[in-house]
Amino acid sequence: MCWKFVLVQNGKKSSEENIPKTSNIWSSDVKESLQDNLYPFKPNPSKPNKRESQIGQILTDAKIRFKFHRSVDYQTLQNEYRKKEVDIFIRPKKIIEHNGTYNHADPRKYKPDDLIREHGKLIKANEIWKREKMILKQIKKKGYKILVIWEDDLLQDTENTTKKILKFAKLWQILWRYGNN
Repeated sequence: MCWKFVLVQNGKKSSEENIPKTSNIWSSDVKESLQDNLYPFKPNPSKPNKRESQIGQILTDAKIRFKFHRSVDYQTLQNEYRKKEVDIFIRPKKIIEHNGTYNHADPRKYKPDDLIREHGKLIKANEIWKREKMILKQIKKKGYKILVIWEDDLLQDTENTTKKILKFAKLWQILWRYGNN
């Protein structure tokens, strides 16, 4: 791949004689920067998003231990083994799932036939709901307790949503601690 750089300083292009000098000085850093920016941004899958971090902060403030993005095993209706990466995992078997308004097609905002873009394809909201309901049902069969937090609830009713999160997380931790002592 051939790289040609033109340095612009104070709104003026560098003269032809200076281009090789600046190109040599900047080439490796600029090339790496340009190369990195050629590809669309993809969020780090292991890093929590803003809302997951908000839930994590609620748990941290309450001194509740948890892990972000842990995989749990479940079995499909066709008896196939699968894994689902859950948003927040609390030992021994408690899960908090954060559902974004658009990606999870919040039923308060979307109708069953509304189309949602998912992995480059359009899918009906009711298909998203059915799939997620089935997966969560199968995970519950493995003994997990699951709390789903909707983005709008976290943003618009933060106080009550925080109470709901803490009640869910603390009750389980208290029972688990006393059961394991």
